[in-house]
Amino acid sequence: MAKNDFRDLVAWQQGSELVMEIYDLTGKLPKEEIEGLTGQMRRAAINIPAKLARGYGVNRRKSIINGLLAAHGYLKELESHLLVAVKLGLVYGDDIAPALDQCRTLGQEIEQLEESLFDED
Repeated sequence: MAKNDFRDLVAWQQGSELVMEIYDLTGKLPKEEIEGLTGQMRRAAINIPAKLARGYGVNRRKSIINGLLAAHGYLKELESHLLVAVKLGLVYGDDIAPALDQCRTLGQEIEQLEESLFDED
């Protein structure tokens, strides 16, 4: 495999932008949620680009696949947290719409990367 810089990955770039969106959104949540949903959303968000970086940084097919799968899992976890925040009345659906749109776009990008690696089998 050719050595790639994870920062060149569109998925990593989108993931880091999503982190910024989540930090902005969670900064508006009640302070008592810092140990609850705020912390959970931030951890899930920051793990998305981190897992991509780790997988691509090792530059081995298996590591890349593991990084993609882990990032995809954290992305779904984040989407769930966002929807639960609405159900709890902590935010409105309109508040999370930009983050959900970013999740959808990033999910498609990760799926394309996964498919390209799985097609090599």
